[in-house]
Amino acid sequence: MALGFAKKIISDIKPYDVKYVSILGGEPFLNLRVLLKIIREVKKNHKAAMVFTNGFWAGDLIKTKNIIKKLEAVGLDELRVSADGFHQEFVPFNNIVNILKTIKGVKLRLIIENTYLLNPGYKYLNLNKKQMKTINSFINSGPTRDIGRASDSLDDLLKSKKKKNKCNLVDWYGKLNLLTAVNIDYLGLVTVCDGICIGNMNNSSLTDILDAYETNPHLIIDTLLAKGPLGLYRLAVKYGYQGGMEKAKSDCNLCYKSRQFLVQKFSNLLAPINCYRENYEIN
Repeated sequence: MALGFAKKIISDIKPYDVKYVSILGGEPFLNLRVLLKIIREVKKNHKAAMVFTNGFWAGDLIKTKNIIKKLEAVGLDELRVSADGFHQEFVPFNNIVNILKTIKGVKLRLIIENTYLLNPGYKYLNLNKKQMKTINSFINSGPTRDIGRASDSLDDLLKSKKKKNKCNLVDWYGKLNLLTAVNIDYLGLVTVCDGICIGNMNNSSLTDILDAYETNPHLIIDTLLAKGPLGLYRLAVKYGYQGGMEKAKSDCNLCYKSRQFLVQKFSNLLAPINCYRENYEIN
């Protein structure tokens, strides 16, 4: 994300009681120089700053110490590092160890995000016992969500959950009718859940988008609020969806599979497209 656009976002959140600004990816550390400037801007506006990373940059201990010092110098409050079998297929676990060695004595909170810990179906994707013991005191884990482009390929591993026909956003988003957070990507898309878009900051200010959220109609959100994931599934069927409801593993999974079909009809409401398509191009 360009620094100027990040500054616009930070400026637009001033009227709101925002405690944290989270910077995530992709991978924020691909442009460390801009990342540090964004963190500095967040702190200048008296907000706490949180950054998510896979730790690819921590292969060398000296380099890791240098980067952590820079993060501390600009006032980063919290560093969240992904560590599980999925990420360690690409990033050596020793990178995580280097971060752990470096973080001691630094005024910077470290949290290890272990996505698969609580899902028995993902055991083969998780870390071994020795690795888990190494990160144990830093772990933050939660149940996986049956949503996103990988959900289809992981269907066989997912354990079916009893459907209650409720829309349960992840904790940080709050509830659909009472949001506590939004996500803004580098295209300016403002989303309230992965792939549910309520506006674009290239067309409107964040303030206008959030003010309009409570009053403007939004077919996807309105359907979820009134009729739940089952209502969204029926909407997809109305437009020709032929997937069986019984194949969905949970309410979240049913909602996602329905949206994955509906995106071809409502691309302005269901964005960014990469939430639904593996192969895509952005002009």
